[in-house]
Amino acid sequence: MNRIIRNLADDLSAKGVPFKRIPNCVRALGYIIAENPSVSPLELNEGMRGRGWKDFQGDDRTLLLMLLLVATRT
Repeated sequence: MNRIIRNLADDLSAKGVPFKRIPNCVRALGYIIAENPSVSPLELNEGMRGRGWKDFQGDDRTLLLMLLLVATRT
C-alpha cells in the first residue's frame, strides 16, 4: 500500500497539488469515490471543483490510484 500512496502523492504533485494540500485532496477524492465508485475522470474533476479545487485536473491514473487506495483500506 505504501507504493500506492507514494504513486498517488507523486501523481497529485505532478498535477500541481502542493505537498501540504495532498492529504486534503485525497480526502476530497475519497468522498467523491465513496459516493459513486464508478465515477469517471470528468465527474471526478467536476466533483473536485464543487469542493473548491478549482484547478484540479485528475485523469484515469489519478482515479485508478484512488480506487486502489480505497480498495486496500476496506
